[in-house]
Amino acid sequence: ATYSNRDRGRYRWKTFDLSAYRGQTIQIYFEGTEDASRFTAFALDDFTLDVLAPPAPSGQYLLNGDLEAGLLGWQGSAAGSALPCCLTRDPTLAHSGSWLAWVSGYGFAATDTLFQRVTIPPTATAATFRYWLSVLTDEPGPAANDTLEVQVLDGSGNLLQTLASYSNLDAGPYAQYSFDLSAYRGQTIVISMIGTEDDSLQTSFFMDDFSLQVTTPPPPAAPDASITAPSTAPLRARGLTASVPDQPGATYAWTVSGGGTITSGVGTHAITFDAGGALDLTLEVVVTNELGSSQGSHLIRILRPAGRLN
Repeated sequence: ATYSNRDRGRYRWKTFDLSAYRGQTIQIYFEGTEDASRFTAFALDDFTLDVLAPPAPSGQYLLNGDLEAGLLGWQGSAAGSALPCCLTRDPTLAHSGSWLAWVSGYGFAATDTLFQRVTIPPTATAATFRYWLSVLTDEPGPAANDTLEVQVLDGSGNLLQTLASYSNLDAGPYAQYSFDLSAYRGQTIVISMIGTEDDSLQTSFFMDDFSLQVTTPPPPAAPDASITAPSTAPLRARGLTASVPDQPGATYAWTVSGGGTITSGVGTHAITFDAGGALDLTLEVVVTNELGSSQGSHLIRILRPAGRLN
C-alpha cells in the first residue's frame, strides 16, 4: 500500500493477504519520504501477522471460534478505532467461557466490523456455519434503528450473500443460528459481521461460539496388498484362485514363481492359476494407487502323493 498527506485521518485497520508468500522468508518494510517543506507524520501501531495452520480434513474450520483466545484469528474495526472489533472478556455476558463479541452498543452513530477469512475445501460434502446471538437494546421500537448483518464476502471483499439481518426489534436471550455454506466449496470466503447504530440509544449484539463445521470424505487409504489364497494345494492343481481387496483406481501386477501359471485375471484384483509341478509356489502382487505401491507375498505348499518323489 502507498499513503500520503492526502490520507490524513484517524486510525484505520488495514489488512493484507500474504498467503502467496507461503514457504518463503520475507521482510515487511515501511518507508517514509518527505519533501523539503512541512511535515507529515504516519502513525502506525498494533501490527499482527496471523498465520493459520491448515485445519483437519473434517472439523472446525474457524480459528478461535469460541473466542477464548481473544483476538487470535479475527479482524475488523470498532467504531473507527485501530483495534479489531468487539472482542470482550466478560463471563456474565458470554454464552460460554469468558470471551464474546460485543458488536455495537455505543448509543451513538457508529459501525463495527468483525470478520475471518476461511477456505472451504473443494471436496467438502457439508459446511455448516453456526453462532449464538443475544440482543439487548434501549430502543423502544417500532423502527429498526440499529442493525447487525451477517454476510459472506469473496476474498476481495465483494458481497456474495447476506445470511441474516437482525435489529433492535430482535431483542432476546441467546439463540443459535445455522447456515449451509456448502455452495462455497473450493472458495476462500470472508465471514463478516457488521453492526450499525444510529445516533441515539444503544443496541448491543452479543455473539459467541462461532463454528464452521466442514465434512470431507476420508482420504484414500494406502493400497492393500494382503493376499487371500490357499496355503496348500495338490501337485499340478488347476483352477486355483487368489485375490486382494478390490480398490477403486488401483492397478494390480501379479507374478507366480515356482512353475505356476496365471490362467485368467491378469491385471485385476483376483486371478486364477495352475500350480504346475514345483515343490512350492510363491504368489506376489504389487498394488498401486495414488498414494503409492504396496507389495504382498503368499507361499503355497504343494502336497505330493505319498511315496512319490517327482
